[in-house]
Amino acid sequence: MSDSRMLHLVLTSAITLALMGAAGAQTETSDEEILRSVGMSTEGDALLQFVRNQIQVASNTDQIKEMIRKLGDDSFQTREQATNELIALGRVALPHLQAALKDSDLEIVRRAEKCIEKIQQGVSLTPSVIRLLGKKKPVGTAKALLSYLPYAEDAATADEIRTALVQVAVNQGKAEPLLVEALSDEHPVVRASAAEVLCRAKVVSQREKIKELLKDPVPDVRLRTALALARLKEKSIVPVLIELLGQLPPEKAWQAEDLLVQLAGDDAPHVALGRDEAGRKKCRDAWADWWRQHEGKFDPARLAETRKLLGYTLLVMLDQGRVFEVDQKNKVRWSFNGVQFPLDVQYLRNGHILLAEMNADRVTERDQTGKTIWSRSVPGPLMAQRLPSGNTFIANRVQLLEVDKTGKEIWTLTPPNGETVMRAKKLRTGEIALITADQNRNTQNFVLLDSKGKVIRRFPMTVDTSGGRIDVLPNGNVIVPQMNQNRIVEYNRQGKIVWEASVNGPIVATRLPNGNTLVTCMHENRAVEIDRQGKEVWEYKGDTRINRALRR
Repeated sequence: MSDSRMLHLVLTSAITLALMGAAGAQTETSDEEILRSVGMSTEGDALLQFVRNQIQVASNTDQIKEMIRKLGDDSFQTREQATNELIALGRVALPHLQAALKDSDLEIVRRAEKCIEKIQQGVSLTPSVIRLLGKKKPVGTAKALLSYLPYAEDAATADEIRTALVQVAVNQGKAEPLLVEALSDEHPVVRASAAEVLCRAKVVSQREKIKELLKDPVPDVRLRTALALARLKEKSIVPVLIELLGQLPPEKAWQAEDLLVQLAGDDAPHVALGRDEAGRKKCRDAWADWWRQHEGKFDPARLAETRKLLGYTLLVMLDQGRVFEVDQKNKVRWSFNGVQFPLDVQYLRNGHILLAEMNADRVTERDQTGKTIWSRSVPGPLMAQRLPSGNTFIANRVQLLEVDKTGKEIWTLTPPNGETVMRAKKLRTGEIALITADQNRNTQNFVLLDSKGKVIRRFPMTVDTSGGRIDVLPNGNVIVPQMNQNRIVEYNRQGKIVWEASVNGPIVATRLPNGNTLVTCMHENRAVEIDRQGKEVWEYKGDTRINRALRR
């Protein structure tokens, strides 16, 4: 297939799928039907050729940079052609377009923004192609997928590649030599992915070669390898994870911290990840002390247990004042009543539940029978969050505060510019994320504050209901339910919508570790889980309003 024909196919695909929009995303369209809808063959050779063409385009950085330079050309026709060509390239062009946002030429910046917006509105064909390759396994698939990893559009696509590699590059516990050789590939993402695939497939014979990557010069490779080796109960990963706490930025270090917290349980140090070098060092040192105390009695089997997703879902019935948990088959595991208008809920490490009970003017910690273990009076709490330090962060409409284990106030803060709080969350970095509104709720904004209350970033957005938290992803993106518009949207750090899905009357949305989104639709009395295409993959239907749902 010629480059021009491939460019035409990608452009046609992007336009077709963009026109499908959110409504199309909710249909039960198979991967094969998605590709056929844009005139693409689903035969193995065609799928491989698609991946090879993507590699060829993505690796030709000079060509992409030249297209971006033409965005500022004196000729309108040249600028338009370059814009359309970049949009046609799809997500492989995104890193270059993001870099172009810093260009001194305002026309290049404006058109780069347009390209990014159009690309992110479309639906990528690549995940469908990769999943089909994993099923059909034409000769050459493993090599093509490994070669494509450095150019994967995003983290979700890279994970689709790793999943497909488990299917095609490992057979009855034995790995293709190509996959083992990839452990020493020049590209860090390939090395780390090879380690992860081998660990997912539990190829124990390659354990020692995988462990060599725990000393890789690239911190991200050490992180991914350590997390992967947890599946093989490899005890030596613990000090590696602890050391990475002081080396990685918070948006990546949280993965190491999360696994350590699961391992430590109630013995976890009460220290949060820091944004600066001093904070990261303090966190690392606290965990190093923990390991010195617990290494001798540590059971490596706990590593495998931490990687299991239980699949239990915590649900809150607003009108009944009922809190309960269901298993994967929606069977109730435990339940209690007597909660007064709960607007926020959190699982705690000790198995207890933290609740913001608005009508009772209190925050409570309860066990799974409903017995109150701890309580703090607060007028009309909208949310309550137990922090790694053991303190509790609380917000109501006019105040943010943090209290210690005894309920003593540590600090308090009022929202900026006289605005009222609609939702809030304290991040692992110590920063505070808010959704605020003016007195009449005519204007709403996402606001990010530093630990001292100084505004770091703000942009306008819309949320129609108050109470609970705002889901801020590790990359800084924000997941927002828009009840009156019947949709879930994901904003990037600049306030641009980068993803959306149609859901009837959503009031809470939380991104799950598998990339899906857990949503409560209060007026429909149900909670649903949707995938990246907006397809519902799980539902719990109640007989009264469900206002909160959490998965563990």
